[in-house]
Amino acid sequence: MEVLNLFKNPALWSAFLSWFAAQTVKMIIYKSPKRMLSYGGMPSAHTATVTGLAWMVGRIAGFDSAAFAIAGIFFVVVVTDAVRLRGTVERLTITVNEKLGTNHHSEIGHSLTEVFVGFLIGTAVAWLMPKW
Repeated sequence: MEVLNLFKNPALWSAFLSWFAAQTVKMIIYKSPKRMLSYGGMPSAHTATVTGLAWMVGRIAGFDSAAFAIAGIFFVVVVTDAVRLRGTVERLTITVNEKLGTNHHSEIGHSLTEVFVGFLIGTAVAWLMPKW
């Protein structure tokens, strides 16, 4: 039953609630329940998730801990991916559509504003949650 302790993990809850809050905001902004499970758009749920995780890991384990260093590096990789790599894929999709005359939709990248709002959501969730 050790696996049930997973549900007592505040860092995991912070990450999940940050994702849920960001996706809920996205659904409200776009006025579409389909946006609850979508990629791309305002705000970045990926950024909110890793922000909530990293802040809570720091609050629990200490900001000088190896666990926070791992969460921080994970944060940097995910956010960089959200802005650069996924933005490149989105631009590539637009180019391919123009060249082939197709209409594949790809809204998976994020602007810096979308990432910043995701960061704010994850920060708020992590600092408002109790550490248990």
